[in-house]
Amino acid sequence: MSAFVVPTAHIAAIVRAAQERGLVKPTKAAATADMLMRENIASVRYRHEDPSDLIAPEALESFTRDQIETARKLNADETRHAIACLEYQSCEHPGWHDSDARKFLDTLNTTCVSAGGKRTGSSHSVGCWPIGE
Repeated sequence: MSAFVVPTAHIAAIVRAAQERGLVKPTKAAATADMLMRENIASVRYRHEDPSDLIAPEALESFTRDQIETARKLNADETRHAIACLEYQSCEHPGWHDSDARKFLDTLNTTCVSAGGKRTGSSHSVGCWPIGE
């Protein structure tokens, strides 16, 4: 199986959705986005022998509060789709299952279902698509 690093806009939109649902304080938003990106990069590095050409330079930079605040606004179903994509691209390394990133995404997914997002099984079953710039 292959993995790719999702665009920074993808992670920023997920964190904005979490912030809007009260799961992340604005002061912790950038750190949360950094955590999600680190897990995604760890997965890519685990799956690919030489991932250097798969990791864009901006993926290695820290997120800013402004990136989160200006990110695309997602409804509950869009958020679940974005979660599915990020989970799928981040789950390849051995530490994923016990990671804070996975726990965070599980909580956000559950919150989205409670807010009216469609429950179609795991977030993987709702589809996988990256959010671009």
